[in-house]
Amino acid sequence: MAFFFEQSSGAQAELDAAKRLLAYIESQQLSDARARTLGAQAALLLAAQSRDAFMSLDLTLPFAKSLKAKTKLLEQCSAAYQRAIAFGISEYNNAARYEMARIYQSLAVAIMDSERPEGLSALEQEQYEVLLEERAIPIEDEAIALYEQNINTHALGSLDPWLIESYRALAVLNPSMYHRPLLGPSYAPLER
Repeated sequence: MAFFFEQSSGAQAELDAAKRLLAYIESQQLSDARARTLGAQAALLLAAQSRDAFMSLDLTLPFAKSLKAKTKLLEQCSAAYQRAIAFGISEYNNAARYEMARIYQSLAVAIMDSERPEGLSALEQEQYEVLLEERAIPIEDEAIALYEQNINTHALGSLDPWLIESYRALAVLNPSMYHRPLLGPSYAPLER
């Protein structure tokens, strides 16, 4: 799914403008609906920069060192998206939570797909897999929690693209809960 603010090759001027706008709104403590909307938009644009840096970093050997670097980028992403959420604009909050969940989900996948040390016996490989799963599962649970937090806002407003994508992600991550077939006829039976 495309993000609100896809960056083009000439995006540096747009990023600089977003930084200035966000700094102005925050320093002046502007809180009207327009300022909050513009602030959320600018914060999401800047957060996308952190997200892209996070997504581009692969987990390589030595694992602990690359995981530490990726975790540091994760913290920067989280802070950037929390900055967008602080403006309290529902649609942008949904977008920020969705992107944060995607980041957590991608980290869990990256851990499981990371390079394996060479020269391990079959037993050591199995143990290494278990250790990776122990790291990845809580991170994937965090992604699920963020997606669920997103879909729980549906009762508060309309169904936006971020909520739809959150449902889709949950259907993959937790199919027993979110990817259930319809039971019964797909039509309403006639009463006689």
